[in-house]
Amino acid sequence: MFDWFILAGLRPRLLVLPGTEDMAEYRDLRSHLSAALKGSPLIIIVGLVTGGASALVP
Repeated sequence: MFDWFILAGLRPRLLVLPGTEDMAEYRDLRSHLSAALKGSPLIIIVGLVTGGASALVP
């Protein structure tokens, strides 16, 4: 949620790629939401794997 505010609201120059300053996708919250939903299962899987691996290391 916080990243939506930064990217869609403030749009700092540091986070905007050169040549893409006027792209409508930066302000499209729906595209940010769909990308977040697509990535969420992968985040859970990677978190479980790395957590399990770190639990096995003494």
